[in-house]
Amino acid sequence: MIRPLSSPSRLLSTARVGAALLLALGFSSAEASADNPQKRAAVGIDYTVTSRKPSTHYLQVGVNYRRTDGAEVTEFRLPVWTPGSYLVREYAKNLEGFQATDSEGKPLNWEKTDKQTWRVRHAPGQVVRLQYELYANEPSVRTNVCDDMHACVIPAATFMYVVDHQNIPATVIVDLPAGWNRVSTALPALPGQPNTFRAADYDELVDSPFELGAHNEFSFQVRGVKHRVAMAGGGFTADTTKLKVDMAAVCEQATRVFGEMPVKDNYLFIVHHYTQGSGGLEHKNSTVLDVNRATYDTPEAYRGFLELVAHEYFHLWNVKRLRPAALGPFDYDHENYTHMLWVAEGFTAYYDNLLVYRADRSTAENFLTAQASSLASLDNQPGNRVQPVASSSFDAWIKAYRPSENSRNAEISYYPKGAAVALVFDAQIAAFSAGKQNLDDMMRWLYRRYAVELNRGYTDDEFRQAVAQFTGRNQDEFFARYIYGAEPIDWNMALNLVGYRVLNEAPQPAPLTLGVTVAGGGTRFYLRDVRRDGAGWNGGLSVNDEIVAIDGAPLTDTNLDALLAKRPTPSAPVKIDLRRDGLTRSFSITPVPSTLVKYRIAEVEKRSKAQKKAADKWLGR
Repeated sequence: MIRPLSSPSRLLSTARVGAALLLALGFSSAEASADNPQKRAAVGIDYTVTSRKPSTHYLQVGVNYRRTDGAEVTEFRLPVWTPGSYLVREYAKNLEGFQATDSEGKPLNWEKTDKQTWRVRHAPGQVVRLQYELYANEPSVRTNVCDDMHACVIPAATFMYVVDHQNIPATVIVDLPAGWNRVSTALPALPGQPNTFRAADYDELVDSPFELGAHNEFSFQVRGVKHRVAMAGGGFTADTTKLKVDMAAVCEQATRVFGEMPVKDNYLFIVHHYTQGSGGLEHKNSTVLDVNRATYDTPEAYRGFLELVAHEYFHLWNVKRLRPAALGPFDYDHENYTHMLWVAEGFTAYYDNLLVYRADRSTAENFLTAQASSLASLDNQPGNRVQPVASSSFDAWIKAYRPSENSRNAEISYYPKGAAVALVFDAQIAAFSAGKQNLDDMMRWLYRRYAVELNRGYTDDEFRQAVAQFTGRNQDEFFARYIYGAEPIDWNMALNLVGYRVLNEAPQPAPLTLGVTVAGGGTRFYLRDVRRDGAGWNGGLSVNDEIVAIDGAPLTDTNLDALLAKRPTPSAPVKIDLRRDGLTRSFSITPVPSTLVKYRIAEVEKRSKAQKKAADKWLGR
């Protein structure tokens, strides 16, 4: 169908966009219209992006493309997800005002054939120009954001590709709004053309976010490669001199794991500062980090920032180059399934603590405390005994980013579970090699074998074989029980090999509990969480039940367990009056001892020389 043209005030000027795009293509309007096969062969796809009024949260995008194969129909498509964030996000939901014209601005016939695809009809060899707007008001590392201070352009959420022609080069021209003076991206700039950048193909473009604004940049060197840091947002105080040194030290430790720097020109950190920012997303030569404005204000928060830096930078190798077979080449239109996110993300989560420690920006005590806390969180989550970590990876598309009130009872995250498995393999390799190797050696071998030599991803079985090779043990049973099965892992099985043990320091005798979490305040309290197989679960309580009274008295505090402990007979059944969907219900439930653990990792008594040597390899800097 043909859509009417939108108001010119809301879209890029056709003349301005056309001139800029033709300049990027390298020929004049006269040459472009001439019937010259050589000129038509020099094709690519060209984009412009700007915001005419950033405070409205709109981005305006232009696309310029001409086919050379004589086709009269071209399909343009916007991805539904972006690599590294495993959820179909339906980016097209933010698109409006689509137009398709020829080089002279005359409308072309088009129709939308599905949620993300626009089919345009044109004469053979005719230039096709698209214009559309995107609403960009979802601050995160995986979605576009545009406001009066800055814009972060996530290419998968912004730039359509030509179906079946993702391998053509792309040019991006950024038209900065008034008052903004900087574009930060890892893409190379075209000489002599301000704010104009080139990508070899669509995959490289998708892996190259853009930060637009009036932000500051600083840089440091790692292995002779310039690393830039774009600091976006206001209201934070950061010592950039210290950041240069500390970030460089962390990046150097990551590089040592794999033995080489894969980036040849520059690497870019885009750092957004928000009131409650948290998270990061890796790209081939860059990353986007969202952090709290107070992240530099305390030693603990600053260490957390460095661990985020370490995590996303480690992805420079693990995921972006060393990857499961399913994660590349990417299908941008459907889910890309793999059982191996526990390696891609979980192993990276293990290294983020380890690299900061190795960089001498943390202590061994901090590292061990972080590991103990993570192991305890796993053992305290009922879902750890329900969902295998391989299934957690595979089902990320429908579960990981869509938590419910029952997620803790039914699921486990591949981040901490994968990190815990990495800890197990690291200890095993250090012990079984008599302190000569550790997990670094296996990761380095995998990188050289699959990313460099074979230039492809590894299969599930190839990864399992590598673990067997470096631990010197057949790992089929381990994978069956703990990776593809949901049996709890005995952490001491591995830690004792390196002279450490896990101690449970939870209070004894265990306090009595109903196994529920209460939220609310004032006179309204409700159940936020009901633990699988706990007293409340077995006794009939449900999430969102509003508690009216406990033993006939109104509840005044969310700490229900403390209230139960103060009763004359704590172990006696407790009467709970509640309101469920507007109806009053009463239950009598007997509290049971808590099964929650609190771990600390400590040295075993009388460590052997073999254990000490293995521990030095595991923990040594």
